Order: sequence, then structure tokens, then C-alpha cells
Amino acid sequence: MKGNEIKCLLDKYFANKASKEEVEKINTLYEKQIKENLKVERGEEELKRELFSGIKNRTVHRESKQVFLNRVDRIFITVSLLLLSAVLFTELIPWRSKGVVSTVYKSDNQVESFFLPDGTKIWLNQETEIRYTRNAGNRNVELLKGEIFVSVYKDTLNPFTVKVGTLVSTVHSTCVNVKSLYGGRMTDIVVKRGKAHIADGIRDLGTLGVNDLLCYDSHTRQTQRMKVNAMDRIKWRTEGMDIEDVTKLKRVVQTKPDQQIYKIITPYTI
Repeated sequence: MKGNEIKCLLDKYFANKASKEEVEKINTLYEKQIKENLKVERGEEELKRELFSGIKNRTVHRESKQVFLNRVDRIFITVSLLLLSAVLFTELIPWRSKGVVSTVYKSDNQVESFFLPDGTKIWLNQETEIRYTRNAGNRNVELLKGEIFVSVYKDTLNPFTVKVGTLVSTVHSTCVNVKSLYGGRMTDIVVKRGKAHIADGIRDLGTLGVNDLLCYDSHTRQTQRMKVNAMDRIKWRTEGMDIEDVTKLKRVVQTKPDQQIYKIITPYTI
């Protein structure tokens, strides 16, 4: 006879609702309990209540154990799902890097241009040094000295930042020129295309648009903004002429018949 069945019988017995057959079953259990407790003198009702208590405790313990196991199962499933999500997030998203990539680039006595690992094209003016860092979800160029022009590869999930000291410029699909002066004290930022959001670690300096120039003094934290011709600021990056609209190429050639050699810049380099 199972514990739950015995418990029901005992409940009926002590409530005086048990039938004759049920009373006989209880007496049989009672006699069995008596044989196991011959050395102890106890009353009949006391032994029956002890029998009832033992069965009740075993039933409650079994139910508590089942509740505990259910909780453990839920915790295990939750942790497993979290771990699986983390693995999928880091392994299946292609732009996420497993570690930090940090590379230093330098230019000596000539202008250098190349593509960064994320697809951004960058120009380094003479005597320029940068540190490029990429980790999970971030792309950063730190201008250590000199002047750079970047044509940022569009990636909305991975912000691209240009850092000079405490000054940080966050750009998306933007062409921007950044120049460090006087050992890093002064910084000039001019936007050729798109927008750039500027901050200096303490305050928000706003957003620059096309042909906006920001001059920043890291010692006094003073800023000056003005409108300029961005093309005049970035002529250093090429000895040729920039033709932004290829359809104007014919007109440019016709207006300069005495110039025999033309350097054509592809639309990607702007």
C-alpha cells in the first residue's frame, strides 16, 4: 500500500469516517507497527498517531524534494540558455572580434594611404603616427601626432572614433580631417562629408556638419567653431585634383587644355 493511500486511510480513521474494511486495514498496519515496537510500551492511539506522523513526514519530504528538483532544473535550463546565447552572440555575428586588435601605423617624409582592417580608408600626412584599435563593437584611431584624413567605412553597429588626447570624435560614414598641433595641445577637426559628434570626456561639444571646423585647446578646454572650405584643408593628401562628380571630368579637362597629366581619384576616395 502506497504512502498516499495510507495517509487517506489514517485521515478517515482519526475523523471517525473510516469504513469497517478501512478500519481493518488500519488495525493490520497497527499490528505490524506493534511488532516493530514490542520493547516500547505505548498506547494504541499513540502508536497509530506515530504511524500516521511517519507516513505524513515521508510524503511531505518526497513533495519537498520534488519541488527542489524542479527548481534546480529551471535554474540549469536558464543558465544553459544564457550560455548558449552568449556563444551565438560572439560566434555567429561576423563583425565581432574574439580579441582586441591594436596596430601602430607611421608615415615618414611622405603621405601614406591605406585601408584599415574594418574597410576604412585613411591618409597619413608626413611625420604622422596613429594607433588603430578594434575590439568587439568598437573601432578607434588614436592620433598620436601629425594629421590624418579618414573616409569611414559605413557600419552602424560598430561606431568609429578618432581620439586626440581626451578629445573624441565619433563618426559614421564620414570623411573627416583631424590635425594635432603643438605637441597635442591644439586639435583641428574639419568635416568633409557627413557628421561627427565631438566630446572631450567632460562635456559634449556638439555635432559638426559639412565644412564645419572645430579648434580645441586641451589646456584651457576652449573651443572655436567656424565655417571653412574643407577641400582647402585636405589638399595635402594628394598631388592631383579631386573630382567629386565624375560627370564634371570632361568640363575640367576642357577648361585646362594646357595641363597634360590628370590624376583621377575614384569616387570611393572622394
